[in-house]
Amino acid sequence: MQPITKVSITDKVVEAIKEYIITGNYSSGDKLPSENGLSQQLQVGRSTIREALRILQAMGYVDIQHGRGAFVAQPRDITASIAKNWFSVNNYKIADIMEVRLAVEQMMAKLCATNMTDSELAGLMEIQENFVQAVHTGQINQIIMYDEYFHNGIAKGSHNPLFITINAQISDALRSYRAHSYSIPENRTHAVKPHQDIIQALVRHDPDEASKAMEAHILIALEDMSLLVQGDNPEAAHEAFNK
Repeated sequence: MQPITKVSITDKVVEAIKEYIITGNYSSGDKLPSENGLSQQLQVGRSTIREALRILQAMGYVDIQHGRGAFVAQPRDITASIAKNWFSVNNYKIADIMEVRLAVEQMMAKLCATNMTDSELAGLMEIQENFVQAVHTGQINQIIMYDEYFHNGIAKGSHNPLFITINAQISDALRSYRAHSYSIPENRTHAVKPHQDIIQALVRHDPDEASKAMEAHILIALEDMSLLVQGDNPEAAHEAFNK
């Protein structure tokens, strides 16, 4: 049984604003609502908002300009730094989840190749089209949503209730992972072709090909995470997730 930890109101506010920034609700350079506006939206005192914004500035998420307000910080290196820090803290959790994904989602894809209906396959193709469009326009919240929908579609197409339940649990655990991973532009494009390879295998009703395509997809995602944590050292990245 896990010990219960007390989370302060300020920490909750920090997480709420941070999640809005990460998922693309605010873009680089956007001005955040005023202290009063945030206070009303989040139903907390202005002093809590001020403290949360100072913490977010120290973390690199916002830039507080005296007399003007708080603005979303410029992303590229800051975003990479934030994502790297998050993966460094959470890599053991994510690596465990990825191991489960490798086993479960390969089998789901294999079953999908034989069990998925034509209408389910058409729906998956539509999801992929929306995912690609979101990648091209850089809409992170849409990318996260359609990536989750894609994997949910694979689970549904397996026609196995247990896999559908397991996938729902994995999706919940991966939501923060997706937000941080897709904050890096290269990682977004790395998912496009693997998704398409999976769909092609499903179109051909080839279970082994579908399983291999899913395995390749997850391994690419794992490599992206590993390289982000370990920097430009592929050997260290590989070793970090194969201990």
